Amino acid sequence: MFETIINWLEDQAQRFTEITRTQEPAFGAVIYTDLLFGVGDHSGIYVGNHEVVSLRGDGRIRKDSLRTFTGNLTTINTHIYMPCDTSGYPVGSYSAGSKAIDMIGESRSYHLLVDNCHQFCAGCLHGNFENSSNFLWMLKDEFEHSQHDQITWKKWRWNS
Repeated sequence: MFETIINWLEDQAQRFTEITRTQEPAFGAVIYTDLLFGVGDHSGIYVGNHEVVSLRGDGRIRKDSLRTFTGNLTTINTHIYMPCDTSGYPVGSYSAGSKAIDMIGESRSYHLLVDNCHQFCAGCLHGNFENSSNFLWMLKDEFEHSQHDQITWKKWRWNS
């Protein structure tokens, strides 16, 4: 039994640590980066050209470069995690990308726990911006559900 648990944990770790340099996220993909020295995270919707739409801490919805997206003072590295299907191909949601672009320039009442970047991204996936997906694990579940497939989150070294 202990060996089975160890094997499962190793498999899960592998799913999240694969690194890709040659692929970029698909349009409308949920992407995220580490914040708070690795304790927290920031998510957004990838819209191509190394740009991402996200809800910022000041409540504004902006389209930023990847450098700005990963440039928080508490960010240790600039890795971005991107969703891929079980074959390793990047996946996204055209409708989520379109909704994110439509929201650029809008504002929300940002709150770290109850109205944050994860909730914004989940809203882009299904249109309900007053959803309860306030944590990254919830957003990942929403994205996987929207894809009707198992998702592997790969580390993207976009600036290597």
